[in-house]
Amino acid sequence: MAKSRPPARLYTDDERRARVEELITAWQTRLGLNDWMISYQFVNKSAPSKPTTPDSAVFATITTNAPYRRASIEYVRSSLDASTDEEVLVSTVHELIHLFLVPVADRVRDLTGDSWLSSELMQAVETVCDSLALRFVALDRYQLMVVPHYDPLDIRGRPT
Repeated sequence: MAKSRPPARLYTDDERRARVEELITAWQTRLGLNDWMISYQFVNKSAPSKPTTPDSAVFATITTNAPYRRASIEYVRSSLDASTDEEVLVSTVHELIHLFLVPVADRVRDLTGDSWLSSELMQAVETVCDSLALRFVALDRYQLMVVPHYDPLDIRGRPT
C-alpha cells in the first residue's frame, strides 16, 4: 500500500526560490549547460502552458529558444509545495535534460505536427528524460560516497 503524504505545506515564493535556484545552478554546471541562460518561474495553474500527455503528473515544464540558448522552467506551485526535496531534485534535472533533446523534439514536431504519433514520440522523450535524471542523480550521489573529494566538474573522473 502506498504511503500517504501529509497535506502540502504552502511555501512562499522566496522559499520556493531557495528550493530550486541552487539546484538549477549546480546541475546546469554538472550537465555542461553553462552556455544556456536558464530562468524559472512559479505558476498557479494545474497544467503548464504547453501540452503534455493526459496521464502525466505535471510538476514543471521547460520552454526553450534554442537558437539563443535560452530556457525557462515553469514550476507549478501546488506540485512544488507537495513534493519532497528528492522529487524537486529529480524533476529539475529532468527539465534540464530536455535541453539536450531540443533538436529531437523540434524534428518530431516538424515531421509529425500535432498528431497521435507526435504525442507517442514526445512521451518517449519524457521517458528518456525520466530515466536519465534518475541515473544522473544516483551517479552523483555514488561519486560523492566513493571518491571522497569528488569534483563533478572534473571530467577526467580523478579525485581532485
